[in-house]
This record gives sequence, structure tokens and C-alpha cells, in this order.
Amino acid sequence: MKRKKQPSTAPVPAAPRKADVALSLLANVGLLLIVAGAAMPLFHGPIEAARYVYASGAALLLVGRLFVPYRGDSLRIRRLFSMQIFAALAFVVAAFFMFYEQSTPNDWIAFTIVGAVLQIYAAFMIQHLESRTKNGENGKKNQK
Repeated sequence: MKRKKQPSTAPVPAAPRKADVALSLLANVGLLLIVAGAAMPLFHGPIEAARYVYASGAALLLVGRLFVPYRGDSLRIRRLFSMQIFAALAFVVAAFFMFYEQSTPNDWIAFTIVGAVLQIYAAFMIQHLESRTKNGENGKKNQK
């Protein structure tokens, strides 16, 4: 005999605040500026402009990540939000190395790669865990 699925008792998340939406948009614009600033030297663009575009994107991303806290109950998602803050800090360090005259191009590229890997992993895992929570699985195996 098959058991019927029980309806999910997961709490419905509250609507995001307008300030959180604006800061998330600010963080997304920062990510786009980081990509543009990192790509400009690849296409033989002006290096000086690339530095400022990258640095402004890193600053916007850091502000966006610092002031949008996770308001849920999941400890794993809260840690992933913290990982996004560390990714933003890696981009800020990379921007510093773009301006630091005694560094090599490998320095800022290395921190950019570290920030990108952290950002991509955290973004995919947050989406995955939120969809699992929304479906009511909460990490438990389905009962048959």
C-alpha cells in the first residue's frame, strides 16, 4: 500500500523588504562591474579604467552582501551567506592588488578566481537548499 504524502508544514517565508531587494540589486550590479573590469584587460582595454571599474564593482558587492542578512532559520544557508561575504572580501583584495604597483597580475587574478569560486558555489547551494526547504524535504529521505 502506498502512503499519501503529507502536506508540507514548512513556514511560508515573508516577503523580502524593499531595502533588501535594492541591496541585492546593488550586489548584482557589483558582480557585473567586476566581470567587466576583469574582462577589459583581456580585450586590450584601458588598464586604468579597468582598475576603477573592478574596484567600484568590488565595493558595491561588499556593501550589498554586508547589509542583506539571511532572515531564515537554516544554519547551512546562513553559513553560505557568510561565504558570499568572504567572496566579496576576496574581490576587494583583488582590487587592492590591481592598484598595488609592486604586485604581479597573478595576484589579482588569483583572488578573483577565489572569489568567483566561492560566489558560484554559495549561489548554487543556496538555491538548492532553499528549494529543498520549500518542497518540505529538509534533508530527510522520502518515506515509502
